[in-house]
Formats: sequence, structure tokens, C-alpha cells
Amino acid sequence: MMYPDEGPEGACEAAIAAVCNRMGLARTSWIAECWKRHDGAFLCDQVLIYSTDEIEERNRTFEVATYFKGHVAVGDDSGGRLILVSTAAFDGFLVVDSGSATLDDADALNDLGGVLAYVTDRA
Repeated sequence: MMYPDEGPEGACEAAIAAVCNRMGLARTSWIAECWKRHDGAFLCDQVLIYSTDEIEERNRTFEVATYFKGHVAVGDDSGGRLILVSTAAFDGFLVVDSGSATLDDADALNDLGGVLAYVTDRA
């Protein structure tokens, strides 16, 4: 599994557990594992991986629970597209326009490398 290799220090276990509980994420989810290494990251000058401090606010702002049920936005491409993961099981990432009301036009990507390539190719 690919995780960011840059960003601030990892979050503490208590912060990760609290956010996972509130967001309905497994403590073994991709984002929880990511936070153990880095509590957020800004990759390739475009992809923001949300920290434990900002993920809840970002999900509220974009009304993710309303429009993308069963998913959590773990980041964005700094250009209007959200990066989602499923709360049920990690089966990759979905990239969808933040103004969309469904996942019908979402693009599925297997790993973070695919997300970065997808975003930088469309910049």
C-alpha cells in the first residue's frame, strides 16, 4: 500500500481513534494508516491529504455524507475534485467533482500513485 512519504509528523493514536470513530472509519483504513506516518500531506503541489484536524470539517463542507454515502473524503486535488475512500472496505480511491451529487462520474483508482498521476495529468 502506498502512503505519502512527506508531510508533518504522524498523529497520536488517540486522535486517530477519535476521528475514525466519528467518521465511521476502521482503525485499519488507508487514511488511519496514513495518519500514523503523517498527519496530512500536500503532494505534488496539488493533492491535499487531510489531517485529523481538518477531515471532519472538509467532509461537512462538501456534504460528503449526503451525496456520497458510505464514503469519506480523505483529500482533494486543489482544483475541485474530492478523493474518497469507502467506509466499508478499502477498495481503492474514487475521484469525483466536489459539485457532483452522485458517484456516477467518479473515476476509480487503485492506489495513491494512481491518484497522483490522474491529478497531475489533468492539471
